[in-house]
Amino acid sequence: AEAGALAISASFMVVFPLLPALQERAHISTAQLGWIATAGFVAALVAQTLVAPHADRGRERLVINGAIVMMAVSTVMYAVGDSIEWFIAGRIGAGLAYGAFTPAAIGLIVRRFPEAPGRQIGRLQSIELGGMAVGPVLAVAGKVTVGVVPTLVIASVLTLVVGLPALLA
Repeated sequence: AEAGALAISASFMVVFPLLPALQERAHISTAQLGWIATAGFVAALVAQTLVAPHADRGRERLVINGAIVMMAVSTVMYAVGDSIEWFIAGRIGAGLAYGAFTPAAIGLIVRRFPEAPGRQIGRLQSIELGGMAVGPVLAVAGKVTVGVVPTLVIASVLTLVVGLPALLA
């Protein structure tokens, strides 16, 4: 679950430093960026309330795996998209993935480590926070070395590669 948390949170945050370049490419206003950001957070809220409970019904692996794949697909949507609709759709997918992953991972931890769930959840959350710090740094490094679109494609692939242990567990 830790590898998945790193992959999910880094990919969720990778887009923020790239928004000005995406804004320019799609010819969208600064005010419209607010809709893009809002879409992700609303989708995360929806996922936490509607999707994550499936982890309590023995489907935590399905939720975790679906979240990792959804995050990778959502990140690619920024690379191929050229309109506010594409970016909102990508952010909705990212929000759904982010919102579904963490509760499912915590549920898995509670069942696997009943003697010390707090320590394991703390570890998961610290790795998730690390991903939130790493994602924007990688985005900036990628933008200045290979460009915006390749950076997003690489981020998508890295989401799957880094999340692979969670996918295979």
